[in-house]
Amino acid sequence: MLIGSHVSMGGKTMLLRASEEAASYGANTFLIYTGAPQNSKRKPIAAYNISAGHAHMKEQGISHIVVHAPFLVNLANTINSKVFEHSVSFMCDELERTEALGSDQIVMHPVSHVGAGVDLGLQINRK
Repeated sequence: MLIGSHVSMGGKTMLLRASEEAASYGANTFLIYTGAPQNSKRKPIAAYNISAGHAHMKEQGISHIVVHAPFLVNLANTINSKVFEHSVSFMCDELERTEALGSDQIVMHPVSHVGAGVDLGLQINRK
C-alpha cells in the first residue's frame, strides 16, 4: 500500500526537501507541485535537485512521486484560444518535468468547458 501526502518542493533543495518531509511522516510516496499551483512560473529542471532527491528516496524506501498539475491549466476551454493554447503548452512542459522527476503519475482537474460542452471538454482532456 502506498501512503503519503502533499509535501513542499520549495527552497534550494527542491526534490530532496520533498523526500525529507515525506520521510519524516513515514510515507512511501508523496505528491508535489513543480512550482506554485496558481501560476506558470517554473524553475529549470536542472534546479530540481533530482539526483539527491532520488538518492534520499531510495535510502528511505520512498518508491513513488505523484505530480499535481497547477490549477491554471484548463484543457477544456476551447472557447478562449489564448487560454487553451497556454494550457496545452504548459501541460506539455509539465509532462516533461514529471518525467524528469521520475514520476509516471500526474493529477489534473479537467476544469470548465465554459460553454463548449462537456463532451468536447472531456474529449480534449483525453488527448
